[in-house]
Amino acid sequence: MKIVTTEGGRVLDLVPLEEFRPPQGVYAPDFISAIMEHYSFPLAPDLKEAAKTGAKFEGGKFVHDGESIAIKELAIYSDGMICETHTTDLAELVLDDFVKWATAVFKLQEPTSPVRRTFTSALVVNLDKAVETGLGKLSRTCDLLSQALNDAYGWKYQYNLNRLAFDVDPQTIPHLRATNFILERRLQVSYSQNRYFSIAPLKTDAHIKLLENIENEFLS
Repeated sequence: MKIVTTEGGRVLDLVPLEEFRPPQGVYAPDFISAIMEHYSFPLAPDLKEAAKTGAKFEGGKFVHDGESIAIKELAIYSDGMICETHTTDLAELVLDDFVKWATAVFKLQEPTSPVRRTFTSALVVNLDKAVETGLGKLSRTCDLLSQALNDAYGWKYQYNLNRLAFDVDPQTIPHLRATNFILERRLQVSYSQNRYFSIAPLKTDAHIKLLENIENEFLS
């Protein structure tokens, strides 16, 4: 397997933000302006929308050890915070810096509820072998579909797997806890390249390891 790119890494901290609020409160325009300056966000969120649904910043950067980390998203809601960069490790780095920096500058309080941190990562990979080789009897579905298409229209096209997805019953898990795993063909790339876009509720490194295990166990 070859990693083409780490498409994204998202960290979600679920914690009531009211627990961070200092006794004197936080003046929202100053808070937003300071965040924009600290992370070089080009556009400010709408203050009215921020008051209703939360503040979402996009397209910023965080300079760490002399290198710039591109921030896809930093969002602050009443029940938690989200940060997305290109890997979950970098997203954690930014989110930890944000909490430390904002606490020092705006005198935020230490939250009393435990922070529940979850991860989502996205990768683009080239697999060494076709996924169909690991489907067993189910791979016959591709042949049956191809034959049905040929019988109906005379088209001699070969079906292949396009998307594989697994999830936990959403009725059995807490709110805002993502569990879906997706492996789907990359758009506008020939199927012969075995290029897939994958999403998993894991850190980036664990996601890569999972795909390697799947490839070694089912596609060897």
